[in-house]
Formats: sequence, C-alpha cells, structure tokens
Amino acid sequence: MSPTGPLVIKIGGSTLGSADTTFRDVAALANSGEVPIVVHGGGAEASRWLEAMQIPARFERGLRVTDERVLPVVVAVFAGLVNKRIVAAINAAGASAVGLCGADGRTLECRLADPDLGFVGEPVAVHPEAVTALHAAGIVPVIGPIGFVPGKETDQLVNINADTVAGNLAAAVGASRLVFLTDVEGV
Repeated sequence: MSPTGPLVIKIGGSTLGSADTTFRDVAALANSGEVPIVVHGGGAEASRWLEAMQIPARFERGLRVTDERVLPVVVAVFAGLVNKRIVAAINAAGASAVGLCGADGRTLECRLADPDLGFVGEPVAVHPEAVTALHAAGIVPVIGPIGFVPGKETDQLVNINADTVAGNLAAAVGASRLVFLTDVEGV
C-alpha cells in the first residue's frame, strides 16, 4: 500500500458490463504500481435474475428489500456472477485480480439496517486485513456488496448498498481517493 493510501474505485450502474475501458484502465493502474481496490454493485443484474425466478423486487428509500427469497439470489449475483465477471475482465486486461465479498475474511461487519428491509446490512466495523493483504501483494481486490451480521452458530449474510461499502472500505484503508464510476444520479 502506498504511503498516501490506495485508490478505491466503486463501479456501478450501466458501467458494469459496458464496452468502455474501465477494466483495462484498472489493469493499467495496477500494472503502473497504483493497485486500486475495486468495489462493485450489480443491482440491475440482480433484478434480472429475480425477475427470471419470478421473485418480486421491492425497494424502500432506494434500498432493495432483501427477504429470505431475495437474499440467496443477491448473494449469488453480487458475490458470484458479477464479482467473477469483473475479476475475469481485469485479469484478461493484464492485471491480477481476486474477488471477495464483505463476508470473506469477515471484512464488513454489519447490523441489520431496518426490519422493514429484511436482510440489509449497515456496516458497523470494517476488518480490511484480507483486502489489504491482496493489495500489498499487487493483486486488485474486487469486493462485492455482501456483508455479515455476527452470529453464535453462523454469521448471517446481508445485502449492503455498494456505495456504502465503498465509503466504509475507503475510510478503513485510508484511501487517497474514492472514485465512483456510475450513471446513477444522487450518489
């Protein structure tokens, strides 16, 4: 990690999967020695999968209501499909990337944000050791917006707003800059 802190880039909106230069630019940064930390969303992809599975998508105050039917889909899409597509694109562009979500390494510890939202987390602590270890090794960490609420037997997975993830992670790693690449207004 550079003395001024890493660059954190949040990728979301229609920039995910678009034919722009985002992933090549991330790889170029990494190869120049400024290894960024990438946080991503993927709400549109989650909505497509929910629709295909005939599970209604609901939003309150801009957040996806995440009940017991929605949670497995958003975990699979954010921590799996979208995360691995981004990792594959950065790797293909010539850098080394590894995908994680906030439950990996217990990175994003949360509390339930609001009972009306279901399994939506609000970060209460960031434990960035896994992210900073990858970053220090010159590997681009790619973080999906899934966190955890500590449990006695097992941790509860939760959906987290990706902009919130980016802000909390940037603060925890002492980021030099936080850049949002999105077409969503009001960030």
